[in-house]
Amino acid sequence: MCPSKPNGLISDLEEQYLRKISHELRLRLAVKVLQLLATIWLISPGVHAQSLEDGGRRGLVLGYVAGWVPAAEALAAIPHVDKLIFMDLQIQADGRVVNQYGWPKNWTELRVAAALNGVPFEVALTQFKASDFNALFRSEENIRKFQNELLRHASDVFVTGIHMDVELFESIDPAAVVRYRQFLVSIKRQLQSLSPPRTLSGFFFSGAGSTLYDADVLQVFDQIIVQGYDVHWLGGSSAGPVAPLMGPDRGNWNDGLSAIQALSVPTEKLVFGFPAYGYEWPVKPCLPRGARIGNGRITTYAQINLPGAPSIEFNAMDRVSKYGMYRDLETGSAYYQFGKQDDNCTVGWFEDKESLERKLDWLVEQKLGGLAVFPLGYDNGHLVQLAATKLRAAHSPQPIKLDTQ
Repeated sequence: MCPSKPNGLISDLEEQYLRKISHELRLRLAVKVLQLLATIWLISPGVHAQSLEDGGRRGLVLGYVAGWVPAAEALAAIPHVDKLIFMDLQIQADGRVVNQYGWPKNWTELRVAAALNGVPFEVALTQFKASDFNALFRSEENIRKFQNELLRHASDVFVTGIHMDVELFESIDPAAVVRYRQFLVSIKRQLQSLSPPRTLSGFFFSGAGSTLYDADVLQVFDQIIVQGYDVHWLGGSSAGPVAPLMGPDRGNWNDGLSAIQALSVPTEKLVFGFPAYGYEWPVKPCLPRGARIGNGRITTYAQINLPGAPSIEFNAMDRVSKYGMYRDLETGSAYYQFGKQDDNCTVGWFEDKESLERKLDWLVEQKLGGLAVFPLGYDNGHLVQLAATKLRAAHSPQPIKLDTQ
């Protein structure tokens, strides 16, 4: 038998362990209580009628919770967002949904915090491979399997809806597209039949969105996030703005709005995606839009520790502090350059507070639904706070001025 320790002689390691156990027990108890409360809250018809309306079209600021970003970043953003979308669960060719980021078990604290603050929480299901898309929607068996997987995730008591993020850059089978559209109509009915009903949102990009969707099927979405980024990308032929508002680059925000409006989508359903990241490329000649001559790099807006994405080493604010910043007047986007040697250099493009403010003014002017920040955390909260402050002020009721004369 080991001798017992006198009081007061517990080691620091043991004390930390006991504290950790105590924290975990409190968290588990909180989860059980919240699940019970959430169930009561969700099944109340009067309360849920409001939450469904908010969860479906709730702007003004949405935040993507990236599985590779520490949950603490999304927790810090909760006061500034009106909806969260967990990114991502990957749709396979056989209908399975692959979960590589430990959802929902590893995200308990965030799910509880969102529920406590009344912030709707959707789960994004992603499909980026045309071959997998074709295989999935050519097979009734695969479609049934996917339907069951989707409904299983939607039935989580903390989940208020599903976000369909289908981005295909290769040719797709027209028959699979027809089946996909039929699937969306069917799954919307099934989500509405759950108790309580869940919402369905979708992702649209002008490059292939019109191939996947027509005006009729887009009506099933409660909210649509229009891609507002990657006009220039890592593997593109040249450097350039990632998210231009306007100007000469195809796919800028004006173009994206025109493409989705051509499909008769109500403007209040539309939310534009905004990048909290940028890219930098080695280019020749050394110009802001020089031709890419090597591999590009992803940069975050601000400093952040990303154990889940160790390849992202640099951030725009550090680069600007070292090398200065330029503003492209046509697009409103910011860039920097450094390391000029002969006619080569590195050019980095990103969005900052000034370019974001221009976009927010444009969103208000166009009477759109809001902004979706991708992903939360890359900005250390600076950009998402600005968006929340400006959009909430623009949409808050204005005081009535009484004529005292």
